[in-house]
Amino acid sequence: MKKLALGLIIALLVFVLTLIGAMAATGNLSKEAIGKLLKRGAAGEKTPLPQTEREIAPWVEELKKREEDLRKLEAIVAEKEKRLQISQVELEQMQNDLQNLLKQVGATMEAGSENLQQNLQNTAKALEGMKSDKAAETLEGLPEDMAAKIIPLISEKKLGKILDDMDESKRIRLLGSPLETGF
Repeated sequence: MKKLALGLIIALLVFVLTLIGAMAATGNLSKEAIGKLLKRGAAGEKTPLPQTEREIAPWVEELKKREEDLRKLEAIVAEKEKRLQISQVELEQMQNDLQNLLKQVGATMEAGSENLQQNLQNTAKALEGMKSDKAAETLEGLPEDMAAKIIPLISEKKLGKILDDMDESKRIRLLGSPLETGF
């Protein structure tokens, strides 16, 4: 039994000397470090947190600073969210305005197209009511694209007489090839 106790004491002594050697090698061999090591005890208790106002003051200041920074960031985020909501409302209003404008443009174009078609039909009827040589002269004086739109609206019987009285080159330009116009 004495040998066993002696072996334990030697092992404990080797452990303590190894620990002291390690602390010396790392530069942690001081009264404070040894005191902290001995205060922890066998249960591995942690060192107590600072208790005095002087010890706590820097932590409190840091927490207050972080809290203030957080409030500032929250205010910035809230302002940006507010601006984003305003922008979203403005974009939705612009989208509605554009849709209404497109509807108006479409209606205007449709009305303009109907007016143009009515004007073309009225012109075709007027040309049908004229003598063929005067109708040919009038048709030749119109812009070619307009004349090309009026020609299909004139009755075939009257159109034949008008085309006979037209200048041949103008007639060919207006009618194009039979494959293009369907005549």
